[in-house]
Amino acid sequence: MLREAEAEAEAEAEVEAEAEAEAEAEAEAEAEAEAEAEAEAEAEAEAEAEAEAEAEAEAEAEAEAEAEAEAEAEAEAEAEAEAEAEAEAEAEAEAEAEAEAEAEAEAEAEAEAENKGYPPEHHPKQQRKYKKGRHRCRPDILVELSGIEPLTSCMPCKRSPS
Repeated sequence: MLREAEAEAEAEAEVEAEAEAEAEAEAEAEAEAEAEAEAEAEAEAEAEAEAEAEAEAEAEAEAEAEAEAEAEAEAEAEAEAEAEAEAEAEAEAEAEAEAEAEAEAEAEAEAEAENKGYPPEHHPKQQRKYKKGRHRCRPDILVELSGIEPLTSCMPCKRSPS
């Protein structure tokens, strides 16, 4: 009986040892599964962080591109405004030049109308000065007094300059 009790005790000890080994194996499997889950969670967190960093970098790049585009648009607008201002200034200068030319033409026309077609040095009013008094209009006196060399004969008295 003793042997049977011993065999039974041994069998129980073996069963207990097997149960313990199984429990240990289960605990080890659970620990491994937990470690794997933690590693997966860490990998996911890292992937998320990387994705966030990439998204931030893309957003920054987009913002930079937008800023560059805005700066370019502003530069173009400034260049257009400068070109417009230059064109306006040129148009004003042209208008001023035209106005000056018109004024000159008007002044010439007025002078010509006043001289009634005579060159200024032969204008009758000019020559009347020299007809007054005893002497008649003499081209040599005209030249001496006025310093103007007559090109043609004196209109009122028809005398030749030579």
